[in-house]
Amino acid sequence: MTHLSIYAQKVDIGHSFKGLASYYHSKFLGRKTASGEIFSRGMYTCAHRSLPFGTLIEVENTKTGRWVIVRVNDRGPYSKNRVIDLSIDAAKHLGFLEKGVAHITAKVVGFENNLELLRDGFALEFYNCFLGLEKNPLKIPYLPIETSHVSLGI
Repeated sequence: MTHLSIYAQKVDIGHSFKGLASYYHSKFLGRKTASGEIFSRGMYTCAHRSLPFGTLIEVENTKTGRWVIVRVNDRGPYSKNRVIDLSIDAAKHLGFLEKGVAHITAKVVGFENNLELLRDGFALEFYNCFLGLEKNPLKIPYLPIETSHVSLGI
């Protein structure tokens, strides 16, 4: 008898991928994700088929150039032609709520509380401002608040 196990892949900082992204419908608000977290508005999170929970991914809409960092906290998407499902607010920031899907490029930039790759030309302070940490540090708790927690991979 063959025993099948599904394991999340290891976090490979710098790994990139591309494809179609979609977003969670609002009917999922208040439900548990695969990681046990409650899906709520205002979170910059995503579902990925195999990356470990806590993986930080920079996602860019290839049409608009807009980008955001999301944290994996769920499994999916379950549609074969999509590579990632984003939270509503992340999709809104990327500008594809009306269309429902977008072509994206994505890169693994960190894990848990360690943002290891910064986008070229942007300082950590920009990330804190961009993601609202200066106004509400609990909104996106997975990014470091102090620069001493950041590894630049130099």
